[in-house]
Amino acid sequence: SEATPYTMEGAGTALDPYQITNVAQLQTMIYGLDKNYILMNNINADIAGYNTGEGFVPIGNWSNPPSTLFMGNFDGNSHAITGLTINLPAESDVGLFGVVLDVGVIRNVGLVGADIHGNNNVGGLVGYASNATELSNSYVINSHVHGAGDQIGGLAGYAQLINPISNSYATGTVIGNQYVGGLVGYSGSTITSSYADVTATGYSHVGGLVGFAQGSINDSYALGDVSAGSYGGGLVGQGINEVTRCYASGTIAGGDTLGGLIGHIL
Repeated sequence: SEATPYTMEGAGTALDPYQITNVAQLQTMIYGLDKNYILMNNINADIAGYNTGEGFVPIGNWSNPPSTLFMGNFDGNSHAITGLTINLPAESDVGLFGVVLDVGVIRNVGLVGADIHGNNNVGGLVGYASNATELSNSYVINSHVHGAGDQIGGLAGYAQLINPISNSYATGTVIGNQYVGGLVGYSGSTITSSYADVTATGYSHVGGLVGFAQGSINDSYALGDVSAGSYGGGLVGQGINEVTRCYASGTIAGGDTLGGLIGHIL
């Protein structure tokens, strides 16, 4: 029978988290969204049942909240998940984690070679995070993130966190409509000690690191090329002028309101 979190080693508590060793156990996190989890090894998600059709089901969604929202603690334990496929082009809040809310914590995890397709709020690691506690020490590399709508990012689509997004990075390609960023599409968070080397493409508000930034950005940089119809920036497409010790080195192409660092300052 299909595994559930309760067949894993561990008790799901902070002191004794559920121990994830394969993609089937990773998927069953959808049945225990307020529990504590830890990866015990690298995970191969490029296997039958998870790499065709709609692929992996994002962890957490807005159906009948709050029981469907991820409000647990996930520690990748410095391991990586390889070959994650999610193909939900008509749905929003798409990523390994779909919706993370309030006390949700995600740390110390990598995605390698992910292929993620959604509509709005699409990210490699997190589609939508609001008032969540932590997103840190994580990466999404050699991956493709594509959203038909808005808030699309290599690491996170929409992120408004209590603590900074820190020590995180993304590489690959990101495509969307508005608020498209190599690391984060729409950020209401402070970002520190992070970077992106992503080719970012969108209609407006496109940045090598962040598409639209309401929070400050510190000690971070972007290397990838940016293509935007308007509001395109090497680091930030549009945002407040709170950028400290940051740089961008990619090319910026497109229409109007473009900038080497910030396309348009609010």
